Amino acid sequence: MEIHEAPGLRCELREDGILLMTLDRPEILNPISVEVREAWNAQLQAIERDAADCAAVVITGSGRFFCAGGDVAGMPDFLGSGSERAASHMLRFQEMTRLVHRLSVPVIAAVNGPALGGGTAVALASDLRVASDDALFSIGHVRRSVVPDLGVTYLLPRIVGLGKALELMMTDRRIDAAEALDIGLVNRVVPKERVLDEALAWAAELAEMPQPTLRWIKRVTYSNLDASFDGALIAEASAIGMMTGTEEFQAGLQAFIGKNGASQE
Repeated sequence: MEIHEAPGLRCELREDGILLMTLDRPEILNPISVEVREAWNAQLQAIERDAADCAAVVITGSGRFFCAGGDVAGMPDFLGSGSERAASHMLRFQEMTRLVHRLSVPVIAAVNGPALGGGTAVALASDLRVASDDALFSIGHVRRSVVPDLGVTYLLPRIVGLGKALELMMTDRRIDAAEALDIGLVNRVVPKERVLDEALAWAAELAEMPQPTLRWIKRVTYSNLDASFDGALIAEASAIGMMTGTEEFQAGLQAFIGKNGASQE
């Protein structure tokens, strides 16, 4: 698989098939620049082209921050340049979290410190989130007189509920790791020195699972967020029907039959 990097983004495909993506400008708190955006999008597209090379993705930051959001230094160049150009740039930034959300392999955010604005958005777009005990989360857009972006208005209510989501978006209140765990924004909280190891171990565990099954679980679950109950049932049945032709399904079925047959003897 081709590796795409830029100043501020390092990518490493490990021997265990886990792609580690690290936001890497710790001296300015790992912002998302235009250069990072383009390399990020290219890397996630490369994963989809060569899916057999990658079993899971872990996203983290260097130093004491996960990500402080957008690169402030570059914002006047496109946000102050007229509505058409600004919208075009924003759609490219939106693509970052759209690609994370739709990636066929599991994505784990190892939130090693504060995740502000776009940093929280990247965490929300990930499938699973491990946070350090000193992590902070904040949406932040309201104080800049803009609507939350990068999918936050879609993802946050579905993860923490409508009322809590509106509270966090309207007040710009920062929440710590303990509260994030309590409201379901993150799955696990661990000491800071363990956060990356925890995420990598979780990714390695997922890499041992039947990969076609994981891909269908992710695809069907996300598509059903906007489906009716009857539509969700049809999508589940269709996915199972397609899965029956895979070697992984047949092996799992035989193992299940063998296990339950033995328990009944």
